[in-house]
Amino acid sequence: MKALFFLFFTTTLATRCTHDHQWAAFEASAECQPRDAVVALEPDSPDVLEVIPSSAIVPRCAGACHIGASSAHRCVPSIAGRETRRFDVILRKADDSIACSTVDVEAHSACDCGCEPDAALECNEKQDYDGHLCRCRCKDSDARVACLNDAERPRTWNEEHCACFCRLETLTECSSGFIFDAIERCECVRETETSMGAATVAVLIALSVIALLLFVLVVLLAYQLNKHAKLMNLYSNKMY
Repeated sequence: MKALFFLFFTTTLATRCTHDHQWAAFEASAECQPRDAVVALEPDSPDVLEVIPSSAIVPRCAGACHIGASSAHRCVPSIAGRETRRFDVILRKADDSIACSTVDVEAHSACDCGCEPDAALECNEKQDYDGHLCRCRCKDSDARVACLNDAERPRTWNEEHCACFCRLETLTECSSGFIFDAIERCECVRETETSMGAATVAVLIALSVIALLLFVLVVLLAYQLNKHAKLMNLYSNKMY
């Protein structure tokens, strides 16, 4: 694999550096694998002044991921490559007392070039995870294109919220009675316009709640009338 990657660079970078230089650079790359790392031993208790020992050596994934991987990929532990190691420690607490305890730290036994295992959990409901770029991307790509191609309003696309906002350079201080609309119009608008919009939403919500309550009352009334009619029929049949 390294040879193939080297040949590719030979055709694209031959005018900038020699073959020997390229080969030496790749040969010097640190392979992605577990390597001894010094990690701090930190107990959960907040009243600890000192931990003995304060650190330990455990294998952690480290190294380069240049060959056959995305530029966003890093040296990370493989799916089954995470384990926990427990160390005995002595704790000196704030009251000068001494206690014996243990501290658990993460260790790695196998590594891969890829994305952080838990990175996909950071995506919200409007995003999908891109395993090639190791980041969350908005699902609605059409909305992004429409936002960036809007010639009438200078707006920009926010990848975190998957929404279109006015550019920072359009922000301006509005005079009394006006407020800046940073989402739709990218200009100062009367406060009454925004308050009317909020009031309209509130009224619609209130009307929806009232309609729902009326519907429930009608259903309960119909149920009671039907139950009463059945009782009357039953009573009439017993009389005769």
